[in-house]
Amino acid sequence: MSVDVIIPLGPKDEDIVGRCIASVRQWVHGVRNIFVVAYKPMEIQGVYVIDESLFPFSREEVVKRTSEKRAGWYIQQLVKLYAPLMISGALENCVIVDADVVFYRRVKFLENNKFLFDKNHEVHLPYFDHMKRLHPSFEAWKKNFSGIVNCMVFNKVILGEIMDKVEAYHKKPFWEVFLDEVTEKEASGAAEYEIYFHYVMRNHFSRVVLRPLQYSNFGQRWETPNRDYHYITYHWHAQKAPRNSR
Repeated sequence: MSVDVIIPLGPKDEDIVGRCIASVRQWVHGVRNIFVVAYKPMEIQGVYVIDESLFPFSREEVVKRTSEKRAGWYIQQLVKLYAPLMISGALENCVIVDADVVFYRRVKFLENNKFLFDKNHEVHLPYFDHMKRLHPSFEAWKKNFSGIVNCMVFNKVILGEIMDKVEAYHKKPFWEVFLDEVTEKEASGAAEYEIYFHYVMRNHFSRVVLRPLQYSNFGQRWETPNRDYHYITYHWHAQKAPRNSR
């Protein structure tokens, strides 16, 4: 089964997104098109670049509803939730990949009409409190399970279900609710992957297969990678100076 891949790109990951894109082409199974939703106009060879300004939420609006410090982080989350629905012609199933992810082994996200999900056990309670405020039925599938794993397949119909429920309950657009219900305005107060993972596990469990991937969240962009991992995440905030530059 084919998938489209969507990569949200902010200013801190311009130096790594090329490696991300190349690795998606090489290692992610069944990719049709790659879309990059970029924070500014740009051209990237071989991919479709979508301007972030086309989305219904502006940076100014996100700052007003959260904070200058965390606005970019919340924008990226909303981009992931909205992009599959807003990109004309996008396939029903889109794999969302963080721009600082680089794959090193073969990875599937769909098989036999099933969503292939990963999970972890690093639970951050404010994410679940926020989720519950979006809609009373948005509860954790299981305690001590988290769906935050840097890349996940999103289904457009299921995204529509989530947004429809939230908008019907709050009587305003989903993105406004998402931001207004964040109480940790200058911290980590919401998680798009958590919302989607637990909604699907509770409401579409028969369509999911849990399969573990081996990955590291501590990649250094200057280091030779350990290719035993399926992927490595090179978080900007976790970067350290190369040893020979100290």
